[in-house]
Amino acid sequence: LLFGCSKNPRSNQFLAEKGYLDLSTWDFEKEGTVSLNGEWKFYWEKDLKPKDFNQSLNPDYIQVPHRWNKHEVNGKQIGANGFATFRLRLKLPKSESVKAFRLAIQNTAYDFWVNDSLLSSTGKFGTTKESMIPKYLPRTFEFYTTEENLTIVMNVSNFHNRFGGIRTPIEFGLSKDIKAARERSIALDLFVFGSLFIIGLYYLAIYPS
Repeated sequence: LLFGCSKNPRSNQFLAEKGYLDLSTWDFEKEGTVSLNGEWKFYWEKDLKPKDFNQSLNPDYIQVPHRWNKHEVNGKQIGANGFATFRLRLKLPKSESVKAFRLAIQNTAYDFWVNDSLLSSTGKFGTTKESMIPKYLPRTFEFYTTEENLTIVMNVSNFHNRFGGIRTPIEFGLSKDIKAARERSIALDLFVFGSLFIIGLYYLAIYPS
């Protein structure tokens, strides 16, 4: 593909199970980025921070990426509006490198934690419609780590969209590869916009008012 991400087919073998994803055999230098898909821990209507997981908690599980609409919690389907905490533990190969995450637009506000550090806030996470501020914005953020174990905690709230949850894949890899993927995405968007603009000018030219 000219602009798209060349996805390694081996990444389909790596899916989270019960909130854990083992990437210890993934070679980020040779194999590129990987999507953090699969079964994440899910705490509906719980505003949990990394420090809160020192206590005993009973998680549900949910597929990511996926909207949480109609997901069953305690035998009852939930709707689009609400808030939740997602959690995923990662096992990484030994390395010293700058890594990065790339998130497309999510619904509709979130805080993104890695271990005990808040890496990103998009919009304002809140437990009510009045306390949250929605924001639709793709984000890329990087961090340096030598650790083999990472824990992602993501607080997500939605009271403004008909779909809620983590609805697009979260991409993870070396900073240089994440940046390259972002640039390809921007280039594709510009190409599509330019094509539509030219088509619009063409039709204006052949159908004068």
